[in-house]
Amino acid sequence: MYEELTVFQKKHRDKATMMLSESFHSNPLFIYLFPDEKKRRKILENVYKGTVEIVAAVSDVYVTSDKVEGIFAVRRTDKAASYSVLCGAIMKTVLRSLLLIRDVPLIPFIRKAKKLAAVSAKMAVYKKQKPHLIIDMVAVDPACRGQKFMSRMIRAALKEADSKKTFCVLETETLENVRIYEHFGFQLSQKIEVIERQLTVYVLIYDPYDQTRHLFNID
Repeated sequence: MYEELTVFQKKHRDKATMMLSESFHSNPLFIYLFPDEKKRRKILENVYKGTVEIVAAVSDVYVTSDKVEGIFAVRRTDKAASYSVLCGAIMKTVLRSLLLIRDVPLIPFIRKAKKLAAVSAKMAVYKKQKPHLIIDMVAVDPACRGQKFMSRMIRAALKEADSKKTFCVLETETLENVRIYEHFGFQLSQKIEVIERQLTVYVLIYDPYDQTRHLFNID
């Protein structure tokens, strides 16, 4: 299923970090958390160094090739994370973040982060369902868009979902991405408005077997 992709390795980290920070620089979530454009770019470059390691501890991470035109992660909810690897990755990220605290007003940041808790609470409903796949950290280098790298990644995960007769969940913060994922067969399940007219999280499900039909249109 993932034969056309490359398993993420340490040698890919620097390219992946720069590509992720560039891809998500204009994402509404990060604009909301870090309004200052210059600080946001610096913060994302540092945060994604740790984020990739954290995600890799709980998911399988793939890149499109050694050139890292694209990257994404697939988490299987029935697969236990490596506790030691996860703790180590989190500690590294925390230490890196300490260097950036002076660049972010702490109290406003905490208030914003608390509002995001509503997303986690609403996402919890899927955890009660049968084991499924969660797609995360999907990004394609802006210079490589329109070359079917996104299709190669997403379709690989959907093949796994089909083979296991299960469903797939992902989140996005832009309507543009909603349209892209709908093209692959995803359906909009939840629309979570975090900040009116500023930040909305869209939850999409790929479920050709209608295992989650009763969950659709939850507000």
